Amino acid sequence: MPLLQWLARLTRATVWMAVHLTIAAALLLLSAYFFARGGADDANGGYFFRVVGSVWLYAAAYSYIARGILQRPPAAPLVKGEKPNTTAVVKNSGGCVLIIMAIGAAFVLGGRAADWAWAGIAGPDARHPARVAADRVLYTLQDAATRPDAYAPYAVGLVVALLVLRVLGRMASPTPTMTAPQARQPAPSPVARPGSTTRATTGKRKGHSVAEANAAALATAAAAASARTTDNSTATSAGMGSRLDTREDRVLGSLFWSAADGAWQARNHEASHNMAIRIEAGPSGPTSHQIDLARSAVQRSFELQLRASDAARPKALAKGVGLPRFTIAAISVGADAAAATPVTVHLRCEGDTTTDYAVRSTDGMHTFKP
Repeated sequence: MPLLQWLARLTRATVWMAVHLTIAAALLLLSAYFFARGGADDANGGYFFRVVGSVWLYAAAYSYIARGILQRPPAAPLVKGEKPNTTAVVKNSGGCVLIIMAIGAAFVLGGRAADWAWAGIAGPDARHPARVAADRVLYTLQDAATRPDAYAPYAVGLVVALLVLRVLGRMASPTPTMTAPQARQPAPSPVARPGSTTRATTGKRKGHSVAEANAAALATAAAAASARTTDNSTATSAGMGSRLDTREDRVLGSLFWSAADGAWQARNHEASHNMAIRIEAGPSGPTSHQIDLARSAVQRSFELQLRASDAARPKALAKGVGLPRFTIAAISVGADAAAATPVTVHLRCEGDTTTDYAVRSTDGMHTFKP
């Protein structure tokens, strides 16, 4: 990830961190106010606001570290009906314990700080640091209310600086470029369905250019032939008869047999995944196990991207990519071998668009290896 893009996200996360810290501090000070009153009902209110403030403080700190500094993507939710494995259960249990410990630490340490600050604000000592800070904040707010023209340029300047930094971050993000072999790869044309007339498209359909780039990346990575049998005349010369052998799938879209590649291709321009799918099978069609793997790869594409990226990241770091970020270009399902059917994920790295980062899994896409 480019430095400017990372800096823009960090700055935005810092601004939100300041907002959430203000809210958490207000909740903790409110709890200290209730505890200072000393009544039984007041203590209940103090515990309530202190728990809420501690949870808010933990959430703000975790979001700032994970999303602002490290900029990790959010965890992928489980697919409906999928059961977590033992490793996931252990990680989630350990994570819950750590979260409870962190909230407890925020409750104790933040509560002590809030009690100390409230004692200084409400106490008679005018030189107490909390009293001095509160007086300065109160004076600044009163001055801003009476003279808004003096503070407006600072607010406008901050907003403009954030917008400029965000635009520069987007401009600095690399755009994937096609290599020479990929440029020579012909783009697949639409699949003709029985009883309909095939019309040539001009690339105006949404997602069409992305699908073409993904198909080219798969062809380069898998060393497939440069020609595709995507129309009726080509299919006839390959011995397929007068009808193009295609099938429709509710998840994968159009499945068609490519004699030159010796495999089945899945193409769905209207789908959200926009990735090329290749299934190694004969003209009779893929097995149900291969179809299930391909469907699972599409439906769990975000989780798949995270697991495959972890396996490809050491290679990118070794090539000098500072903060590698990957997207799935194509997925290849190997020949059916029961539980050990291989699935290869081809990744495109934003910092190194000329390299095919291919990782392979033989355990149902739970783990990947380069």
